[in-house]
Amino acid sequence: MKPINLFAAMLFALVSLSAAHAAGGPIDEEFTELYALSQKAVAAGKEGNAAAFVEAAHAALKQAKDQIERKSDIAMQRIIPNLKTAVREGEAGNLAAGTEAVEAAISKMGKRGSPKFGGGSE
Repeated sequence: MKPINLFAAMLFALVSLSAAHAAGGPIDEEFTELYALSQKAVAAGKEGNAAAFVEAAHAALKQAKDQIERKSDIAMQRIIPNLKTAVREGEAGNLAAGTEAVEAAISKMGKRGSPKFGGGSE
């Protein structure tokens, strides 16, 4: 194989990988409703509406718990503590910390662990 062809193949591979990475991790379908409820809580928190924030955070937490009962998911197990913190902070009147916790939960919704095959220890 000519060096120019090898270089072109490697360049093409790098470009396609960077394009996939640049697209970001889309929200998984199972998080669609939870994402909407979380966004509603963030909007209420940023507006300073404590009652709406607590209501939306409670709804998001309930949705997450319902989903984890139907299908145990490691990502959901990482999200629930953030939503519990958000509810607790919202009820205490600390909307900034509550909003931050919901935003942390939202950031975890798009993250998925890579599948592991063969029972390796990685």
